[in-house]
Amino acid sequence: MAADVQPKRKSIWARIRDMFGELKKVTWPTVKTVLASTSIVIAVAVFFLILAMGVDGLFGYLYDLLTKGIQGGV
Repeated sequence: MAADVQPKRKSIWARIRDMFGELKKVTWPTVKTVLASTSIVIAVAVFFLILAMGVDGLFGYLYDLLTKGIQGGV
């Protein structure tokens, strides 16, 4: 028969100490890497912004042609 074994709970200070221990193991990126990655993200976001604005303008133009064509033909 298995005995009821409950896991031992750690104190808050032990958890904080473990957290800082894990943070020391992290390989942090350099400033140059962060700036390069950020500039790529901004460039891609601006590209898709311009693309979305162009598609929106095209659909708006086509909608105007369609509605004015319907109104003018009646």
